[in-house]
Amino acid sequence: MTVATTFGRRSLPLSFLAGAGIGILGGMIGLGGAEFRLPLLIGVFGFIALQAVILNKASLIGKSP
Repeated sequence: MTVATTFGRRSLPLSFLAGAGIGILGGMIGLGGAEFRLPLLIGVFGFIALQAVILNKASLIGKSP
């Protein structure tokens, strides 16, 4: 199974709700959200650990000062 086919099975509304929840929770406690994003990528969205870590790190690229 390739990365392209695994991304195709994700639910857009579920992704939006998960991202909004992580953003709100991360903003309330002053963290970037990576602590919450990684377990969701693995548990809810079914990524393998290496894919989840790579995606998690890639999502931080534009956010660092």
